Amino acid sequence: MTDSKSTPLPRRLRADAARNRQRIFEAADKLLAQFGGNITLDDVAEAAGVGVGTAYRHFGNKHQLITEILERYLNRIAEIAESAAQHRDPWRGLVHMLEQTCALVAGNRTFTAAMTGSQESSAVFDKYAPVISRPLNALLERLRADELVRPEIAVCDIFTVLSMLQSVAIFTQTVDPDQWRRYLTLLLNGIRSDREPCLPLRPSALSVEQIRQARTTR
Repeated sequence: MTDSKSTPLPRRLRADAARNRQRIFEAADKLLAQFGGNITLDDVAEAAGVGVGTAYRHFGNKHQLITEILERYLNRIAEIAESAAQHRDPWRGLVHMLEQTCALVAGNRTFTAAMTGSQESSAVFDKYAPVISRPLNALLERLRADELVRPEIAVCDIFTVLSMLQSVAIFTQTVDPDQWRRYLTLLLNGIRSDREPCLPLRPSALSVEQIRQARTTR
């Protein structure tokens, strides 16, 4: 009878551990968004409502936690790139890829903190870069074949575009969180071949006062 009562216990503990791990991830995501990389694993444990020992059983240090958060983001971006490469219309595929990726990370200080957090984070990015590049290369080949983009556009241009939009989103976040969409459209109009009409720019440009506010609240 003792054995039958004790058998469910390990399963319950595994479920508890999974819940604690998710709580730690969510708390770290919020703290990184607010404070960047200047957080400790003790801070994360307190925000997650778990013991410090529990946090350290899951992650040896904060860099390991930040690295795993970055892996989650990059894995999602890789999935978005794969989906874009399979799109029936390659131009719409590229537009959707950039829109979805920017919606995921634009203005996201967690992602920025993770990207610049440690050597481990750099290693994770190096691991995922070719995973993301492969479908993007295939997509660009289709676009060039259909003469939909300028022939010199390369995958690294797409990575740089995303980095630029991330900076714009962080700068304008307090005055217009969607302002990055305007600059995405500007960039898309720049890489599209000129046989098609340019996309309309939305939203409206920031005013001088909004730029001043953005600089003040940054």
